[in-house]
Amino acid sequence: MTVSGAYLHVNALKPAAAAFRDSLARALAAHGIEERPAEEADVVIALGGDGTILKAVHEHAGKPVLGLNFGGLGYLSSVEKKDFEKAVSMLAEGRFRISRRVMLSVSKEGGEESVALNDVVLVREMSGSAAILDLEVDGRAATRYLADGLVVATPTGSTAYSLSAGGPVLRP
Repeated sequence: MTVSGAYLHVNALKPAAAAFRDSLARALAAHGIEERPAEEADVVIALGGDGTILKAVHEHAGKPVLGLNFGGLGYLSSVEKKDFEKAVSMLAEGRFRISRRVMLSVSKEGGEESVALNDVVLVREMSGSAAILDLEVDGRAATRYLADGLVVATPTGSTAYSLSAGGPVLRP
């Protein structure tokens, strides 16, 4: 895949990411990659942390997302700040591969479908009361839960739950 256009998805709440935006745009241009609107771009470059990447994946579904880490852990980020210039060069030369991730598709009965990279959380509006949750997988009844909520995580999303429980962070 050749990259001729990129959309910069910047977390404005991270001052370092916002400040870096213009120099990244110049570096892309120097390598022949134009900054374009998301719908015309070959790739979305997310400047921020894992939350920024998740938002970029949600807002620009179907586009490859390259994460430039300006956050903490950076589990989803492909590139750290010290390696930005090398990443731009490799992107321009087509020396990269796209890591495909399992996504969840979820909808309420008769409702609009949404996709998720990390997880889907179903909870009652009123806490402290249980609900009967019927779970279907690929349109088939799977199980029924009596609970106040349900979390369904992808392999990508399960890492946060493992980490919070003191477990390891594993690559998908």
